[in-house]
Amino acid sequence: MRLKLLLLLCLAVFAAGCTEVVSPPPSAAKPVPDYVPSSVDVAAALGDLTTLDPCSLVEPVDFGADRAMDPGSLDECAFTVNPGGGGPSVFSVGLVEWLAQIEDHSSIKSEKGFRHARYSAPLVPCGRLVLVDDKMALTAQARQPTEGPKPAGLCEALDRGFAKVLERLAKGPSAVRHRVFPANSVATANACGALPRTVADSFPKYRNWPAEHMCEWTDATTTLRISFGVGSSAPFGAPQRPVAGRPTGRLELPGGSEVHCVLNTTHIPFGAGGARENVRLTLAVKGGVMAQVCDRATGLAEQVWAGLPRVG
Repeated sequence: MRLKLLLLLCLAVFAAGCTEVVSPPPSAAKPVPDYVPSSVDVAAALGDLTTLDPCSLVEPVDFGADRAMDPGSLDECAFTVNPGGGGPSVFSVGLVEWLAQIEDHSSIKSEKGFRHARYSAPLVPCGRLVLVDDKMALTAQARQPTEGPKPAGLCEALDRGFAKVLERLAKGPSAVRHRVFPANSVATANACGALPRTVADSFPKYRNWPAEHMCEWTDATTTLRISFGVGSSAPFGAPQRPVAGRPTGRLELPGGSEVHCVLNTTHIPFGAGGARENVRLTLAVKGGVMAQVCDRATGLAEQVWAGLPRVG
């Protein structure tokens, strides 16, 4: 239920930069046995993952879309596609994952200079990955908004688009763009460093992502995630409440045995389209009471927001 709810949230508010695959820290990432590097140097083609522009890896037409969705993530380029007429699905490209976390993937194959495989997850019937090195993989996936049979042609459309991604990677660094962020951007910071050390140390486990824009801490009943992304000035609508002097949106997600409280604050402008960088804190507690969970989330956000760079 928790995973399904999080995946539905990501699809519903994609512009806030969600992602549904959770990844371990580098120390937990196990290398591929008998790893053989791709003849195409994917790591060199991608360069610095923190500044990588994922939309430079794709064109909307590759997936049968007219245009990319509004920016919602620093790490993914997304498209809404309706390949079989059975309702829209979201295709995304660009997220780099620790390979050890992508458990349900097929055997890795070598083809046209790449090491790649297929994978799937709940509400992700079709996924493709290409190895960056022996621990990381660049992903492309098709997400469904609800459970049920996948739309006709969904995986075939993903295959066609993924083939175009590989063609661009084969051209090397010249085919990939990188963003230049100002000094007070959160995009070049590490999300794992946003939580005060005393709070982080109170959780027995944590997980991160290679581009460093997301981090997650867990214990037996609680999951806390901090993510740096892109979104509108008020992604959850009015009212905005001040937290540590920053206007903050709040989304409450009751569901089953676990409740979620999501807090979002915007930062500096991102690009020329009116989007802004944002910082999001999500707190999920098994058996929790919503008011208490949101009070705790607000207290954590007070500490995280206070350590963010100044807007001006």
